[in-house]
Amino acid sequence: VTGVQTCALPILMECGIRNKTKCSVLAVRDHTGTMHVNPDPGYVFELGDALYLIGDSEAEERFRERYGIDSNLACADADLS
Repeated sequence: VTGVQTCALPILMECGIRNKTKCSVLAVRDHTGTMHVNPDPGYVFELGDALYLIGDSEAEERFRERYGIDSNLACADADLS
């Protein structure tokens, strides 16, 4: 499970993260610190939210490549559309 800082992003179900990378979003820690485990597909991302993902090493690499995340998955100025 990896925490990834997000920037301005769309609605979770519109991102297509699972279809595009084979990673699943397990949780989102919002900018206020509230943890949303198994977030609703209608969750709207806000600046400062952190994604917690699960996937095999190939899925994580696809996520990094697609969204421009560094190898440490520390922070992303990612456009998940």
